[in-house]
Amino acid sequence: MKCIVKDCANHASQGKFIGSLCAPCHAFITTGVGKYSQAYRNAILIAEVPELLEALQLADALLSGANMNVSVVEKKVKSAIAKATGETV
Repeated sequence: MKCIVKDCANHASQGKFIGSLCAPCHAFITTGVGKYSQAYRNAILIAEVPELLEALQLADALLSGANMNVSVVEKKVKSAIAKATGETV
């Protein structure tokens, strides 16, 4: 059996499961603790959606010929990507 959290690769043969969830995903969902679970990574991406959408809209406007400051758009896009991937700019 595989953990039911989207993109979680944990299988019951690899560790502890609580129902259909692996222990790390279960811990994050029930307590909010567990940076090493796929559930946590999914939650971070969902939280970053508005910033990622804004960055994509700015990049689209720039590529469509809008008169914009390229360095400002580039900075926003890089910042949004870094936050979504957990990296620093």
